[in-house]
Amino acid sequence: MAVRIRQTQEGVTYRMPLMLSLQSAGNTTRETIQSTARDQTFTIGLDDKPTKIILDPDEWVLKEMMN
Repeated sequence: MAVRIRQTQEGVTYRMPLMLSLQSAGNTTRETIQSTARDQTFTIGLDDKPTKIILDPDEWVLKEMMN
């Protein structure tokens, strides 16, 4: 699975860990990715296709998300 993270704010690019919650067939997995650039794509190996993906499930990051 590929996840794309884009930082669209003006000014400095933030370096931060981001948590992903990946749900599939009764199983939930959490993965941490390191955001270090304005536009990054991360590849995450999964056994099953996820039914739901939640970026920052604990709501630590001030953000606006777009599908």
